[in-house]
Amino acid sequence: MYNIGEMVVNRDSYKQGQVSEINENEQKVQIRYEDGSSQWVDVSSVSKLLLEVDPQTNPDGWGRETNFLYEDDMID
Repeated sequence: MYNIGEMVVNRDSYKQGQVSEINENEQKVQIRYEDGSSQWVDVSSVSKLLLEVDPQTNPDGWGRETNFLYEDDMID
């Protein structure tokens, strides 16, 4: 599952935001998007947001690439 405050992406709309609430019974998380709106989303439509920066070619953090991590890809 996800943690409150964790950066995620809604895979249906590709909108980025933070998890603001969790409903484990219904397997949903509420995402507060960067534009200020929020939405309850099924966890199957949510991915963790990963930002990669190559410090050798991007020392100031510009040119970031966004990648999605699916829960199925995670190893405990």
